[in-house]
Amino acid sequence: VDWMRQRKDVDGDRLAIMSYGEGGAIALLAAAKEKHIGAVGLLASPGLSGRDTVLEQQQRALARLPASDGDKQAKVALQAKVIDAVISGSGWEALPAAMRTSADTPLFKSWLLFDPAAILPKIHRPLLILQGALDTEMPVAHADRLEELARRRSTSAAGDTRKVILPGINHLLAAARTGEVEEYASLQSKDVSSEVTAAIAGWLRDVWTMRK
Repeated sequence: VDWMRQRKDVDGDRLAIMSYGEGGAIALLAAAKEKHIGAVGLLASPGLSGRDTVLEQQQRALARLPASDGDKQAKVALQAKVIDAVISGSGWEALPAAMRTSADTPLFKSWLLFDPAAILPKIHRPLLILQGALDTEMPVAHADRLEELARRRSTSAAGDTRKVILPGINHLLAAARTGEVEEYASLQSKDVSSEVTAAIAGWLRDVWTMRK
């Protein structure tokens, strides 16, 4: 944002930041601190805490595996123990050492502790929540949750919330048939759909029109 504001070909009073996936956490944190961010776009971003999102993603992945229910439950329980150890800093002695090496990092801990419910009330800017209806990696329920949180903001900010759910679009923001991860390799195009870019452009146009 600072770099963009230094450019002579940029209107420093009309800067929006766009984020994708888990990068939505960074966009929200930045918008809560940086007064020169005029609008925020969340594309296929999580509406749950980092902890709950990690567990949800694991359960979704396990559901596709041919393992027994007991094995799946054991893996979920192990993941929960790892998460608790990362957050609290204790309990590692009961877990494989290799897990600590890969999981016990400041970055992962900050992600687990992040919760959009805590940060959204601090953001009084126009907000776009865009999701593909076929997104199986970050289901539409996340967009619904973000919209719910955003509309709880103060009256003016709540009215500056727009949710767009695009049919036929997957987590890659590309046109798809099923949205499943296994389909990615066979997609005709992995380019971001023109429907996505049109929705973003239309939102930005409306945001800056309102601010004239």
